[in-house]
This record gives sequence, structure tokens and C-alpha cells, in this order.
Amino acid sequence: MKDNQLKDIIILFLAASLMMFATPPFNFFFCAYFSLPVALLVIRRCKKPFLYGFLYGLFYYAMSMYWITYVLTKYGNIQYLISIFLFLLLIAYLSLYYAVFFFFVSRNKSLSIINTLFFSFFWIFLEFIRSNFLTGFPWMLVGYTQYNFLPLIQISSISGIYSVSFIVIFISFSIYYLFIKARFRYLPMLVSIISILILFFWGTQKIKSIKNEVKGKRILNVLLVQGNIDQSQKWEKELQKSIILKHLKLTRENIDPKTDLVVWSETALPIIYGVDKEITEFFRKESENFNIPIISGFVGFKWDDKGNPKLTNSAGVFYKGELIDKYDKVHLVPFGEYVPLQNFLFFVNKLVSAAGDFVPGENIKTCTFNDQSYGIMICYESIFPEISKKLSTNGANVLINITNDAWFGKSPAPYQHFAMSIFRAVENRKYLIRVANTGITAIITPWGEVLSKTEIFEDGVIKGVVFY
Repeated sequence: MKDNQLKDIIILFLAASLMMFATPPFNFFFCAYFSLPVALLVIRRCKKPFLYGFLYGLFYYAMSMYWITYVLTKYGNIQYLISIFLFLLLIAYLSLYYAVFFFFVSRNKSLSIINTLFFSFFWIFLEFIRSNFLTGFPWMLVGYTQYNFLPLIQISSISGIYSVSFIVIFISFSIYYLFIKARFRYLPMLVSIISILILFFWGTQKIKSIKNEVKGKRILNVLLVQGNIDQSQKWEKELQKSIILKHLKLTRENIDPKTDLVVWSETALPIIYGVDKEITEFFRKESENFNIPIISGFVGFKWDDKGNPKLTNSAGVFYKGELIDKYDKVHLVPFGEYVPLQNFLFFVNKLVSAAGDFVPGENIKTCTFNDQSYGIMICYESIFPEISKKLSTNGANVLINITNDAWFGKSPAPYQHFAMSIFRAVENRKYLIRVANTGITAIITPWGEVLSKTEIFEDGVIKGVVFY
């Protein structure tokens, strides 16, 4: 390898590191603006932009998504080397989007504000494809790096996460033009500065306006319970009662006369509800004295059109021990809840330790209790904007995300998953209640402020107020 090539690869690695530091849990959001300009300095002079763009993507995803190997090895019972192979396969696919983007940019030598707009639109076009192709994987799109820059992300209430990605890319190119001293380098930067100032001012005023609006709305006092059950214990038969009792104990110790709603996490009831009759009856009897609804995740059961038994990842509204309403998860996690291409991937196990594959629910629906309507997203569903949008359209008063992030371990993944939930609250202008088995549990406002949250891997409860 020539010295210049080695130098270029090192620079690409540093550029990818900047993007990694922009993502949770590091949260240096401004680093995202400098990552692409640094990479483009290499792409500009190299003869293999597609390859170098691919390398940039590999570096970035290897650093920010390494936790996938841990998940596959520990909970998929897959040999370590095979886990690495599957991980490399995934990040190689994701890196292709960077490769295509950098190749596209390298073919367009004109450095104008019009081209900058085209580049930015092309980027979000690629993000849209990644979010929808096959089952879709919109994990940590570029716009998510800005999740704690609240005035800026208010624009997502109008045009979604893609608009924030667009802004990041446009600013990145404006900085790049300054680096290379392009002829019209000041105009894109001037447009970027003016745009940021306008969005900052508009976003700040919008936040104040929404804060005033919620004051006149109805109040819902909520109790969020983070049971903190280790994934290795989650589906042990002999631990089912103790897991349920732990959630009930945390609920009883923290409930008060003002509490209107209790929320537990995904599969906080580690049972096939109604099929595991003894433990189902145990839960009913233990919870029948609660005079307020409890929302909890559980494994559901239904018959398909051919009369075969099927499992669903479900969330239910329980009142006095009885299941009042339920929602079956529509967007399942590949390899987490079913194994795609089973004939080809015969050596891959499903990560959820329950018998058989899960099947998706029939439709996205809200759950109701009295005059309250809850839009429940189960785990992975919170990263798909269209699901929360559909729930809001269907009349959800409050958005609720229940999840079990235990199998991510102490990695960046729980923080990345949490950051994406903030956008769902802003996009729909609704309070979002998030309850995670091992964290992060939180209450998020319609403008994206985190009112309170827990740390990961600790027992915890949150008592708070949401407006609807």
C-alpha cells in the first residue's frame, strides 16, 4: 500500500470517528457537520470514490454498531466467528449507501449551491430507500445526531427526520466548500447560517408556543416501572412468578391516589398469555385489586387462517386483572422475532427465547380505556416514523413505547434507540412515554425535552404528568 493511500484511509477513519462521536451516547452533535467534509477531502482526489465511500461506511458502522455481534453471540447462540460474519454482512450492506453517495458526488464536479441542494436531496433519497427496502433499517439516520439540538429538530414536526438529515448534509457541504476554497464557497455557508438562525429562532418560539398550549390540556398522572430483568432470566419458567411479583411490588410501592396509568415494559409479563394458564391466572389474581389500568407487554397467541397456532409480540391494557384491549406488533425484528430466508440462514437462531416464530399483527391500532386512547409502539417500531404517525392519525392521545433493550448490554444501542424516540414525540406533537425493561425509561414532551429518565441496568420507577 502506498503512503498516500494509507494516509487517505487514516483520514477516512478519522472522518467516520467524527460521525460516531456525533451519535449517542457521545452526543457531540456538531461533529456530524465536519465528518463528511473531511471524508470528501479524500474522495475529491482519489480515483476510487465508490471504494473509499464504502470504507468510510464500514469504519462508521463498525464503531457505532459493534454491539450486534454481542447480541448474536450471547442470545442467538451463534458462534463468534459466524456472528462477526453476519455483522460484517450487515454493515457492508449499509456502507453501500455511503459508497453510492460518494460516487455520485465525485461525478458532479460543479460546486454550486444548486448542486449542494441536489446532493442533500440525493442523501435523503438514499436514507428513504434504506428505511424501506426489504424490511427497512432506519437505525441512526444522520438527522438523529441532532436529537438534543431541540430548536433545530422542531422542523421534523413538518417534514420528519429526513428534513433534519437534509440540513446536516447541506451544512456539511457548505463547510467542505470552505475547506477547498471553492469559487462560490461563501454563498452555501451564508445560506446555511441564515437557515440555522431562522430555524433556531422559529424552533425556540415554537417550543414556547407548545409549552403554553399544553397547559390547558387534560392531565394524565403516570407511573412507569423499569423492572430490570436480565435477558438470560427473562424466559426461565421457574422465574415467571418472581418477575411478575417484582413489577407488582414496584407498582404498589410507588402508586398513589393520583395515578391514572401504570406502564410496564415489553414482555414484562414473560408468558404466553392465556396459554400458560396457571401463571396467567396468577397475574390476574395478583393484579385484580388495582383500580387503574396497567399497560404491559406479553406474548400473545392466535390461530392463523390454516388453523395453526401462532405467537404475537403484544401489548395490553389490563384493568383489575382483565385484558381490556390489546395491540399486536406489526413490524417485527428480523432475527429478533423471526428468521428471514430460513432455508438459506438455517444456522441462525431467533433471539427471542419463546417457542416458534412470531407473526405480525394485522393492523396498526390504538388501545383504549374509558375516554383515553394509547398509541403503543413495541420496541423496534419506534424507529419507524410512519407507525407513530398512523397511531396519531388513529386518535392516540399519548404515544407509548415499551421495549426490552436488555440484550444490547452496556453498549451505545440503548442510547441510540432512545434518541430516535425523541423524534417520534416531536413529529407528532404528543407526549411520549417510554418504558424499557433495563432502561432507558423516560417521559418526553411534544417538543422533545426529556422530563425525567432512568439509567440503564437498574431498578427504577418514574412518576410524572403528561398532557393530552
